[in-house]
Amino acid sequence: MTKAYFIVNCRSGTGEVLFDGQIMNTEDVICQKTLQPKMEEFSDGQFNLNFLHFPKDGTTLSELVEEALDDGANLIIGCGGDGTFSVIANVLAKRKVLDKVDLGIISIGTANNLAQNLKIQSNDVWHNVKTILSPSAKIEYSDLGIIKDAENHEYAFVNVATFGPAAQVMEKGANLRVQVENSRLIKRIGWKLFYWVAGLWLLFTKFLFTKTAKKQCPEMKIKISERREVIEKPLIISIGNGASCGGGFNLNPSAQMNDGMLDFCFVKPLNAFQLLFRYLPKARRGTHLNLSGVQHGRSKEIIIGSVDPITANIDGDPLDSSNRFTVSILPRALRVRTL
Repeated sequence: MTKAYFIVNCRSGTGEVLFDGQIMNTEDVICQKTLQPKMEEFSDGQFNLNFLHFPKDGTTLSELVEEALDDGANLIIGCGGDGTFSVIANVLAKRKVLDKVDLGIISIGTANNLAQNLKIQSNDVWHNVKTILSPSAKIEYSDLGIIKDAENHEYAFVNVATFGPAAQVMEKGANLRVQVENSRLIKRIGWKLFYWVAGLWLLFTKFLFTKTAKKQCPEMKIKISERREVIEKPLIISIGNGASCGGGFNLNPSAQMNDGMLDFCFVKPLNAFQLLFRYLPKARRGTHLNLSGVQHGRSKEIIIGSVDPITANIDGDPLDSSNRFTVSILPRALRVRTL
């Protein structure tokens, strides 16, 4: 019998989800009233189904995953956004059970880049539950990104790692989200538009509307596999396991989740006109790689260092700053249940 745990992040997403063809309130569907009772459909002895909800009495999301593993879970079904699946992957990697525990993906976040990159087509929660628990479900393998900082702390990422000023903008945006989470503004404009507006505003005010934009971008030494070390002052460093990130930007358009390689994109400082009218429109389509000031390629390892601490972000969540990060790939590490 498969012991399956739903790890449900009730803070994910926009407040609404598609469930069995109907738009419904996320809280009702995911956290309490609709999903759990329908699990009787799968009471044939093949699955022992359990639910853990975040937030729960001050328990962190990673602690809930630990709790499921301690109880013998061999299938973790995440309900949340990219950050939720990043937390699950980090716990599985830390516990060294990546090869023993399958992952089910039910994306109810704002951007859901991981699902898009894994080519999970449906955004219907009930459809995806039935897919994961289907007798004909199969295992697809996905690579996992690994980051080590100067103190040898290790982190995993499922989709993308971002460094430098762009990561600072993402961190400030996450802090801003906490401040406005329950405001009327968010209910009116939605989270996707909020991230767009907040991201552009933070980027402009800190890095683009000043004469010292280049000075605001710290100097970094970047080494790509066995190539020589280069010195750059990038505005954006994106290292992708997947192609799509940030709610629809294809910064690493050739990235594949199962090719054993990392794709990278480095962007030098831009002024406001260049960012708004050249870089961002092309980055959404993935046609930006030939623009002036953009470097891109593929590698199994990338080392980033600086005299000043480097801001870093994995799958939308901030890491502690460090003077050095080594980014590598763990091929075929995640076992994802799909049809």
